Amino acid sequence: MEYTPILKQAASIMWKHKVLWVLSFFATGSIYNIYLIFPTTAFGPEMDIQGLEALFAENLFLIFGASFAALLLFIAFWVLSLAAQGGLVRLVADADSGVAVRGRTGWKTGFGLLGRIFLLMIVLFVPYAIVAAVVTGLIAAPLLLAGMEEDLSGPFLVFCGGMMIGGPLLIVGGILLDMLSHLGLRHIVLGDLSVIRSIGQAWRDLRARFKDVVVMWLLLFVISIIVWGIMTSGTVLLEAIQTFVTQFSFWGAVAVGFLDFLLLTAGAVIWWSFHSGAWTLFFRRAELSAEPTQSVAAPSPLPVAETPAPVNPAPAPTIDG
Repeated sequence: MEYTPILKQAASIMWKHKVLWVLSFFATGSIYNIYLIFPTTAFGPEMDIQGLEALFAENLFLIFGASFAALLLFIAFWVLSLAAQGGLVRLVADADSGVAVRGRTGWKTGFGLLGRIFLLMIVLFVPYAIVAAVVTGLIAAPLLLAGMEEDLSGPFLVFCGGMMIGGPLLIVGGILLDMLSHLGLRHIVLGDLSVIRSIGQAWRDLRARFKDVVVMWLLLFVISIIVWGIMTSGTVLLEAIQTFVTQFSFWGAVAVGFLDFLLLTAGAVIWWSFHSGAWTLFFRRAELSAEPTQSVAAPSPLPVAETPAPVNPAPAPTIDG
């Protein structure tokens, strides 16, 4: 498997077809970063607990209404993110095949397969979340039950031992599920498989091409560390500037926060367009490079001579003959 051409092609498609950025904006949930616009120190230290209680008491219905509206918006954007993920797979495959890339096609595909994409995420990650919560609770239970005892060395050793065993298992399990989700999503979108069949086929793909899938995942993981490291550095710098500017101008701090929002959103959108495209191209190349499984009968080592047909003997001559 050649990985460099896949990454180069993914970057080329991402940069050439800007419509992918629109779908990536919703796929990454970048709208939730809007909180970065407003400075966290806008209320100042003089806003004490009693002041906050009075503010909530005076605007209780307004706060509940705003919270309900925020919940509905969260659900709406989450649904859009699932549809956008499916649409990105379709559009990258179209670009790779030379078909015209249209945002309408991506959204149509994403919403048409929304139920299957939703169930795929539920089947894969909800059981994992439950298991992770149970394992974490069992690991932390000895330390929590010890309470305020003077000697916590014993419970702490049990906690550390549990983390050394359970932590790596949860990490490896999460990575495997992440790989299965990428492959299963593409089986749903490009192969039109059901949820269970897509997971089963993704598992077979993972077993058959384990080395290729792991290397691809590691490559994208390393690239993500570099990309998010750069963006995080810029975000931390801008947040420090925003905190400083808040002392002089609220709207100046909002302007800095808006730059922070744009930086984080642009980075996330470009990265996800590349990331989704790389997995789609990997998926297609892996299928195209698979060896055919048709069985061919082995030729006979020696030619077999044809058996001549039996010849009936001529009748014996008679005396009358």
